[in-house]
Amino acid sequence: MKKLKLAFMALQKWNASSSGLSKTVARKTMLHLGLLLCPLLIFGQNPNIRVYFNRTVNHNVNTGTPAIYLHNTLADTIAAYIIKAKVSVDIAQYDYSASSSGSAMAVIANACNTAKANGVVVRWIYDGSQPNTGLTLLNSGISKLASPVVSGYIMHDKFVVIDVNSGTSLPYVITGSNDWGVTQTDSCYNNLVVFQDKPLATAYYQEFNQMWGGTGATPVTANEKFGVNKTHSTTHSFNVNGTTVELYFSPKDSSDIHLEKAINTVNNELVFGIYTITSTTIANLIKTKYNAGITTFGIVDSYSTTATPNTAYTTLNAALGSNLKVFTGATSYVVYHNKTMLIDPLTPSSDPQVFTGSYNWTGAGATANDENSVIIHDANVTNQYYQSLCQNFTDVGGAACPNIATGIAEPGNSDPDYTLYPNPFQDKLSLKLKDNADKISIRIFDSMGRMVVEQQAADTHEMSVILPDLAKGIYFAAIQADGHSYFHKLIR
Repeated sequence: MKKLKLAFMALQKWNASSSGLSKTVARKTMLHLGLLLCPLLIFGQNPNIRVYFNRTVNHNVNTGTPAIYLHNTLADTIAAYIIKAKVSVDIAQYDYSASSSGSAMAVIANACNTAKANGVVVRWIYDGSQPNTGLTLLNSGISKLASPVVSGYIMHDKFVVIDVNSGTSLPYVITGSNDWGVTQTDSCYNNLVVFQDKPLATAYYQEFNQMWGGTGATPVTANEKFGVNKTHSTTHSFNVNGTTVELYFSPKDSSDIHLEKAINTVNNELVFGIYTITSTTIANLIKTKYNAGITTFGIVDSYSTTATPNTAYTTLNAALGSNLKVFTGATSYVVYHNKTMLIDPLTPSSDPQVFTGSYNWTGAGATANDENSVIIHDANVTNQYYQSLCQNFTDVGGAACPNIATGIAEPGNSDPDYTLYPNPFQDKLSLKLKDNADKISIRIFDSMGRMVVEQQAADTHEMSVILPDLAKGIYFAAIQADGHSYFHKLIR
């Protein structure tokens, strides 16, 4: 970790002393290294799971790690991971649109070509029914495979596996909701999640090889298996640096059933954003939870209102009322493209979960298409997705989202274990715990997620927090005392 920080500082010095093209390269390198390091430098983040969003996020509901908003740099970020490859890059991507080498999306092809030139084996599977114009930019030595063109089926996966068999570092998996096109990455609503974990990467690699027909650099057409011809994946639960991650591939792993099981674990809050829902089972389950008193709100793309059948949408619309919002883009190509369900995002003690990936909540998505879905059991990651979905919800005319239940809903505190006052504050705060603690730490973040104060004390139950001259606004305190965590909203 210290070496990574020193590397970033060295790049800063390089940027300050460079000019012309070298300075541009330094700045881009700093940007991508910063995006990779940012989760490591902020309180509470699992360094092996990183999430990114291509539309603005709401840091006012941040409880420790600010969600990362990539403004028109989603493709650059994917390319930055690919170009790190040492051994292999395996891509299963529905559609890749890039009109020319000057296109913003060409950076992905360029990264693959660079990897190929460096001796990396690059393999690419794509949906045979889509244009995939960007594939013409690839080095001719990169092997590609189109899925079968069959009525009622698409190869809808969206994942990249990097260095799965490298013996020197943990491999990466990149997945999420976006297709690879300029409108998809820059204008539509999408998310990206990156895992660094050998067993999880191996599971994705095995799925890729079923479609590829083998493990070699070129596909074996006699052994290719797509859609219903594939076999079940063998492992579904993974421990990614302490975080449980579930993995499912449609159609054999029944992604719909696992989404339904996740919804059934909800105790307090249910938040979702989905491009297409035609599953009446899922819609009725959401309705049942809402009617049972679960705080529920979500977004659907306007495509769901006209899909055949649209019973699922009408069920949700009738049940949720103003808690369901419909996104209609400026053009037919700008869509709400996430496929995300959040379970108990405001209740850290209730196993918060994120369900995301390529799977739309439809019959074809569950029983015909090739799809990949993950369920991430992590309060911090769930909160980052909540920061995104909250902003999405207000973008489409929804009310302000509820905030974290443990002390942030309103200024002040009702937790019997501690008090933090005065609130509103001026130049200092007093923190008092119910019981003595071997160690207390308090970190205060502004509404953009930047830490502005960090202070510690030992063997005490109270401490005085001296504050710098802060601007007026909303702040958040993250308190830790002998293994217990508390979050608190503050006003200056």
